[in-house]
Amino acid sequence: MDVHLSAWLVLFREMFEGVVPGADGTMVVEKSEAIMPILDGLSANEASRNICAGVNSVAGHSHHTTYYVNLLNRVVAGDEVRPDWTASWGQENVNEEEWSVMRDRLRHEYQLLLSHVDSGRLVPDNELHAAYLWGQVAHAAFHLGSIRQIVWIMRSDS
Repeated sequence: MDVHLSAWLVLFREMFEGVVPGADGTMVVEKSEAIMPILDGLSANEASRNICAGVNSVAGHSHHTTYYVNLLNRVVAGDEVRPDWTASWGQENVNEEEWSVMRDRLRHEYQLLLSHVDSGRLVPDNELHAAYLWGQVAHAAFHLGSIRQIVWIMRSDS
């Protein structure tokens, strides 16, 4: 595997899963401070909580992140994508069933993207693929930071 793609994979996995067991260190997160472990530790009520006006809920960030990963999966599949950013923030409140489905969908899109990388369908020497690929890392980092801050504020208010 290309060294750049391999580096991307380390960063992307760490954003979503946390530090890989047996790794000597971390590039971005500590322990389980990654997107999926954080989301798995929240109830639907917590994920839907609005901490203040103008700040999206954790559910909103999750829905948007899933949408963004799905865009790259669609690009790799050869679909013409026209992002609808308003719709990508379309679900701020969830019940327990919706929260479970939302997390499962994020996990599915994440795994599908990894399968595209593993199979070679995602070609980093294609400028569009490379831009989307590295955009995924930056995008995930932003939403990971936002989710962590929202959760920290929620728990410090308790």
